Amino acid sequence: MLGLYGGGFDPVHRGHLGVAAAAFAVLPRGSRVVFIPTGAPPHRPAAVATAAQRLRMLRAALAGRAGYALSEYEIAAANAGAVSWSARTVRHFRRQHPDQALCLIMGSDAFKRLDSWRSWRALARDAGILVVGRGGDNAPLNATLRRHYLRHKVDAAAALAPAPPAAGGILWINAAIPAVSSTEVRAAAAAGRDLRPLVPRPVADIIRDERLYR
Repeated sequence: MLGLYGGGFDPVHRGHLGVAAAAFAVLPRGSRVVFIPTGAPPHRPAAVATAAQRLRMLRAALAGRAGYALSEYEIAAANAGAVSWSARTVRHFRRQHPDQALCLIMGSDAFKRLDSWRSWRALARDAGILVVGRGGDNAPLNATLRRHYLRHKVDAAAALAPAPPAAGGILWINAAIPAVSSTEVRAAAAAGRDLRPLVPRPVADIIRDERLYR
């Protein structure tokens, strides 16, 4: 199974890695988690760091982590003038890996905005969704997403075998994820504070050496 984990990663931080690790722990043996940095996201401001800088930080953060991979698909698509619609990204990975099951990995905060995404119902049919609940996120689902979740949820106990979640299914797990945000990291970098509690050391080194977010 391929777990597709998209985001701005501006910069990648310990919270992102915690979500990926929690998801990887429940995916079938032999699965991969693919980090997909956004190119031209429709729902958020443009990244502060350049695409090349975000890729460099991701490569540093993922180095030596078995089972993790990095895709430049959305950045390449943005360079060609395309918006980073998640439905388009899922179709791309479906074409590239026709024999692999796909699931989208997202934090619960992102899942609670899913119905604002373009073609979200088609997206939810084409791939499973693995939601990682993060501490402190107590906002309820809206009525539309609550109905969709209750209709398609996968029982967490049953999901441990053999391949959670299949296309159309939604698996919600809760995990102890470091309470870090990219906004917090950028503010800490601007203030010259030590970033190592917030990001992996190689990422902190890149931010310091290239004076990012100053």
